[in-house]
Amino acid sequence: MKKWLAIYSMMVLLLSACKKDETRLVYEGGHVPALTATATTLTLLPEDSSNVAVTFTWTNPHYTINGNQTSLKVTYVLEMDTSGGSFARPMAVSFSEEEQWPVTVKELNAMLVRYGLLPEQTYTINARLRASLYWEGSEQVSNMVQLIVTPYPVKPTPKIPVPDNLFIAGSATAGAWANPVPAPAQQLTRIDDFRYGIILPLTGGQHYVLLPNNGSWDHKYAIADKEDPAAQDGGELLVDEGEDIPAPAAGGLYTIIVDFLTGTYMVNPAVAADLPPDSLYIVGNATPGDWSNPVPAPSQRFDRTSACGFTITLPLKASNYYLFLPENGSWDKKYGVQSKTDPAFKEGGPFLTNAGEDIPSPDEDGNYKIEVEFVTRTYRVTQL
Repeated sequence: MKKWLAIYSMMVLLLSACKKDETRLVYEGGHVPALTATATTLTLLPEDSSNVAVTFTWTNPHYTINGNQTSLKVTYVLEMDTSGGSFARPMAVSFSEEEQWPVTVKELNAMLVRYGLLPEQTYTINARLRASLYWEGSEQVSNMVQLIVTPYPVKPTPKIPVPDNLFIAGSATAGAWANPVPAPAQQLTRIDDFRYGIILPLTGGQHYVLLPNNGSWDHKYAIADKEDPAAQDGGELLVDEGEDIPAPAAGGLYTIIVDFLTGTYMVNPAVAADLPPDSLYIVGNATPGDWSNPVPAPSQRFDRTSACGFTITLPLKASNYYLFLPENGSWDKKYGVQSKTDPAFKEGGPFLTNAGEDIPSPDEDGNYKIEVEFVTRTYRVTQL
């Protein structure tokens, strides 16, 4: 009996000791953090991409537990939203214990563009900071800082590096497997930053490859399986490996567009009306030859740079007009634009065949390079 009483007494003492050693944690709140920014008007430029655009700084909320400032980790989330937004879907960056964020121009611009904001447009952005512990009800939300920001365009990274030139070779083409291929007849035209295109006859049931360097077999673009019938219409390209690309089963005129952004090519039937003219000229009061037709040649005759591309460099007079002509001395055919009062056409855009209005010249006198391509039927104007 005495033995059991002794054991019972010891258990009571142990339980009492445990209760005395137990420390109850009592969360007693924190302070609202103060958010500041070193700049509030930001015009972001690509040449400044490595520079700090703005530094956000915030104060510690000084969370208190059991009467003392806690040493527990504080998590911060900096949120940004467009003016009028409710922060329901904010741009957000998390930090662990840091109390400032020097964000570079490149980082901030990438966030804004990824969020869907359009380049070269100005937006009012609201920023705030949320601080919290791993403790229910501990979140503190800062004051709001307002920024006026203008992002710049960001080019996406292509799946396949874009070559300087592109050619087509193979038994499906007029030049067969001869390399170098006949140029410019089998040289693809640069459509934009990522795409090349060509309109040409293909021999049915034959094959071809795409070459970045005319006259060399060292590099090529091909496909995984030349027996795949789906590859006749398009598919994924392989770099410096793979098999020949099969032409469509039926011979005829086709448009091939190669997209290095996605690493793919597409083949569609074309008609004779899609083909470019043999020559191209420029006429109009924006040019040295004014509206005289025939125009002075060769100064107002384009150079053919590829199967479907033409280029010319010449002085243009500001705030005047011009047209493209396939036949010098004739007004029977022309290439114009949808509206001569649309300022967008001063820099380029789609053109119409045997239709449309005069093309408006740029706002400044100067020397300009005009590039015209007949794959997607667009032109570009660049001041030199």
